[in-house]
Amino acid sequence: MNGKRSGNDQIPQKKPVVKQPPQKSAIPQHKRSPQSTKNEPVKYKVRPENRNKRQTPASQTAHSVRKQITPRQKRIIEERKRRKREFFTVKLIIFLTFYVLISLAFSGFIVLSLKNSTKTEQVDYLEVIVDEENTIKLNADVIYKDNILYIPYEKLDNLCNFVLTGDNNKITLIMSSGIDYVAFYRNSDLIYIGGSSYRLTSPVLFESDDYYIPLEFIDNYMKGIVVEFDEKKDKYTVMLTQEPLTFVGKFPSTSERVNESTIPSVNETSEET
Repeated sequence: MNGKRSGNDQIPQKKPVVKQPPQKSAIPQHKRSPQSTKNEPVKYKVRPENRNKRQTPASQTAHSVRKQITPRQKRIIEERKRRKREFFTVKLIIFLTFYVLISLAFSGFIVLSLKNSTKTEQVDYLEVIVDEENTIKLNADVIYKDNILYIPYEKLDNLCNFVLTGDNNKITLIMSSGIDYVAFYRNSDLIYIGGSSYRLTSPVLFESDDYYIPLEFIDNYMKGIVVEFDEKKDKYTVMLTQEPLTFVGKFPSTSERVNESTIPSVNETSEET
């Protein structure tokens, strides 16, 4: 007992120490911090506002939309909208102005072209062949009235020898046979042949110097007389044929026979209006 051990006393043995292999960290070696060299978990810093809510692009967009617009920003937006509207209005006005100007110019060009074409279609003169020795020549300024080709009654009478009756409102041309006749009314396109009414495309003109009859009347409503056009000499020729002279209605405007006495004169119609 005095510091001596008896034979029965056993000496305590030390437990063998087993070395454990080091744990591998998930963080690569080159990204480890100095403190993480030891087998300690790496701690990441988290901002206080992101601890409970994770920021995503959708949440960031919603957050930006919720921002209130200041009055100054509202004024700027309204000013931009107003300028856009004014710019669009100015462009529309300029476009419509150019469109109207181009349309007017095009219409004027068409009208001038039509006028020029009608002038170029006019012949130089008209010849009335009475016989082999007697030919009457009428210049364009005499035979054209408003670009319509006419023949004076006096020159036609030299060829046909009509019997003329009537007054300032109505005239009647009677063939020498005394059977066929045609009635013309003052400045009217309506004519009467044997009591039936027909309509010309141009009126018969009653002027102070003479009566002017459209050349189409000879071509469409008379037999025994012909109208020919000479393209080389640019002239019309009116002459008799071998057939007897008669009035023929080719294009009647009505099939009913009309009593000419019931037709009011020009003076009566003007007084009523």
